[in-house]
Amino acid sequence: KIFSMRPPLHLNALAICLIGILVSLPSVATFTPLLTSKMALSASLSHFPTSSWRPLPLSSHATPEPPSDPEEENGVGRMILKNIARLSLLDYTWRKDLFRKASASRLESQALTRMTGSTQKVKPMFRPMDLSDSEAELGPLGIAESKAVAWLEEVMDSEAERARQIVAGGGDPVRPANDPSSPLGRIEAGTLDFVESVAQAERARAEFSRDYTGEKPFGAFLPPSSLPERQRGPLGEAENAAKAILNEIKEAETIRARLGSAGEQPRVVRPLDVGGPLGEAERIVSDIQIAEKKRAQEKSTSGAFVRPMDASVKGPLGEAEEGLVTLVESLKSEEVREAISSAI
Repeated sequence: KIFSMRPPLHLNALAICLIGILVSLPSVATFTPLLTSKMALSASLSHFPTSSWRPLPLSSHATPEPPSDPEEENGVGRMILKNIARLSLLDYTWRKDLFRKASASRLESQALTRMTGSTQKVKPMFRPMDLSDSEAELGPLGIAESKAVAWLEEVMDSEAERARQIVAGGGDPVRPANDPSSPLGRIEAGTLDFVESVAQAERARAEFSRDYTGEKPFGAFLPPSSLPERQRGPLGEAENAAKAILNEIKEAETIRARLGSAGEQPRVVRPLDVGGPLGEAERIVSDIQIAEKKRAQEKSTSGAFVRPMDASVKGPLGEAEEGLVTLVESLKSEEVREAISSAI
């Protein structure tokens, strides 16, 4: 009866799983060499200090670099700067010679054109600045070109002089601000003065903030415009200008609101009625509207297109068009004179 009794199904499943695990495990003979080798390695490493078998850092294997010499580095920098200055002088000499040859060739061609007339095959090219030696007789393009060319020539000459000073000084740096009369020197000096004025004003503002701290735990914030006039920098001046415009707008809007609410019946008061920046802007827009309405009436009466500058009431658009047309006419006459001079 005992042998005839069957175990439950879950016991059968458990027995099958245990048999599978035992079968899949390696034998004791397999584990014995691994354990023996691991124990031998641990015993051999136990005789050495812990730090003796650690890998050395990478920096210890590298070749130590000699300490850098500041004087040697400064000498290399001076040599490089001196060579660059020499190259700049060579470039300046080449450009100056090229400009002289081009100017001489242009003058020679102009002289041959005046003597031979139209028989010369190659006509010289007249630049806008070459039409006259007097600036009063030049047009807008000639005046702009003559000023630009004169400024560039002054920059080239001053930079060539600075390169000569660098070469003569053995590579010692020479800043453009050392010559305040040069164009780049004036620019650098102006920039440095601006930055220094901002820094001085900010230092003074920090001092004033500490003085006015009082009972405030984090100090008092003072805007740049709160400084005295003699210590106020560019930031304070800009803030004062912005405050003046905003205060003017505020005063005009306050007056407009007071006038609109005065009396028994509230009424709308336009910014144009009280003045101020908004009133000026509205006046310009109103002038444009009035001039355009008048121009539309003239167009419907005459049946022809009327330009803003030709209307009886010009307005802002008509004045702007008239100024633009005057500029274009002066440019056109200048180009015509240049073409005539080239053809002679």
